[in-house]
Amino acid sequence: HLQGTFYCRNYKMLSLQIINDLKPKLYIDLGCGLGEILSKVKLNPDYKLGYDIDSRLQEYYKKFGKNKYKFFTDETLFLKYATSINIPKGDLIVISMLNFAHKIKQKDLIKTLEKYESRLGKFILLIDNIKNDSKVYKYDHHDLLYNNYRLIKYIHKVDQLRSLFCLEIG
Repeated sequence: HLQGTFYCRNYKMLSLQIINDLKPKLYIDLGCGLGEILSKVKLNPDYKLGYDIDSRLQEYYKKFGKNKYKFFTDETLFLKYATSINIPKGDLIVISMLNFAHKIKQKDLIKTLEKYESRLGKFILLIDNIKNDSKVYKYDHHDLLYNNYRLIKYIHKVDQLRSLFCLEIG
């Protein structure tokens, strides 16, 4: 990943396009990894937030991401910063959860979304789902996402493996 996989991953390029087209006031990438999308979103770095539990990413952030976005490995500090920004009601917040929802149970995904809605208010969620029977992609949330009445956009099998969903939460 350090060599960069952004331009060979259709879902990443399409996700960036969707986020930039939405023109959010605040963009949050949950499970941001190396911040490939974060660093490319057209937004002031103070309003681009990345959260990942992998503390090893802090060194990468210090070297390559410091002036491009804000990075957190502590959820409490992340939420404190996110809520301190004071985005006016009605201004758009976009949260992406890409390439990791397949690792969490559906009830945990729902709890996570409820937590962020209660703290941040209404937002647009950009999330992918991998419908595959392998052990690597343990949890399939396709039915939950596709049958959600707040589904805004659905892109089936962006890269022969994953589909993208854009939903309104809140």
